[in-house]
Amino acid sequence: MQKKRVLIIDFNGTSPTYTHYFALGLVSSGMDVEILGFKNPSYLNDFDTLNRYIGINIYNKHINYALNWLYLMLISRKYNVLHFQWLPLMNFTSLELFLIKSLKFLNMNVFYTIHNFFPHDCDDSRIQKRYLKLYKSIDNLVVHTNSTYNKLYEYGVVKKEKNIVLVNHGYFYSEFYEVYKSNNNDINFLMLGRISPYKGYHDAFILLNRLIELGFKAKLNILGKCDDPIFFESLKEEVKFFNLDNVVQIENTFVECRELILKYNKSTFSLMPYCEIEQSGVLFTSIGLRVPVLGYDVGGLGDEIQNGKNGYLVNYGDVEELSKVVLSAIKEHALMVNYINSSVKKDLWHQNGHILKEYYFKENTK
Repeated sequence: MQKKRVLIIDFNGTSPTYTHYFALGLVSSGMDVEILGFKNPSYLNDFDTLNRYIGINIYNKHINYALNWLYLMLISRKYNVLHFQWLPLMNFTSLELFLIKSLKFLNMNVFYTIHNFFPHDCDDSRIQKRYLKLYKSIDNLVVHTNSTYNKLYEYGVVKKEKNIVLVNHGYFYSEFYEVYKSNNNDINFLMLGRISPYKGYHDAFILLNRLIELGFKAKLNILGKCDDPIFFESLKEEVKFFNLDNVVQIENTFVECRELILKYNKSTFSLMPYCEIEQSGVLFTSIGLRVPVLGYDVGGLGDEIQNGKNGYLVNYGDVEELSKVVLSAIKEHALMVNYINSSVKKDLWHQNGHILKEYYFKENTK
């Protein structure tokens, strides 16, 4: 029996790690999978097994994007399912709405994963309306959090004929975990990923100060790209204001896969006092590498974190309570790592592959 063919589309390689694991889950469920888009070596070179990438990647990303849309139109009928991960121009133009509408004339079985309901730090009503139009125009939507699922109802996106598939997000890099024990019992906090105001650094600095006042050897490492030089400078000034120069390291840099894994493997906790979030690759990387998460219960974080088991979450903005649970987490660190170690053995990507296979090939799917 011939395998069903699925094409995953991530034109600019926006989520290469997610796409890698997502594709492996589909393959493990018996599907023939290819990926249309940029194969980003900075994220993928350390993996032993990769899915086949297709498409045009010989010019700059803008020309490649245009040519790959044309290529997609030409090959779309060859696949049973077309599954989009990201649409890179939605923040700037409605062009992709028109292209999706045109594509559906060639292949109606189009799926889209909602990673974030609206882009991070987006309060532009024009962009938000554009995304709502996108969600209404695609009949098959995949979400990973109850928060996202509920928003589809709140914003009136859900219709009787629409498929909303809620699946668990799998963990990243669990195969690269290495046991690390600090020689000096330092508490090493990590905030890794794009440096942006919604990450809640101010509260992280307050927390760090309180731990130091209590006599703990606490350090914080902030790593990632920052597109706002003014915000980055203000962050460094805030570190000086709190007298944390010796214990806070901030680097405005792209972190390649191998360095990312090393940083997590040498961290005690992943700190996430976020102002808002839908879902977070940082969380799934942390858990995959057995690093408990401490932060605020916002967005979809509460779907994944179980207090006292794989981390602690408190109400947004409650630094006092966050300070208290950190003390509990320090005492329970070894127990939490053991719990996480047992939970990551569940191959959620494989489970998702089976769930999606059922939705991909429903008899009533056009």
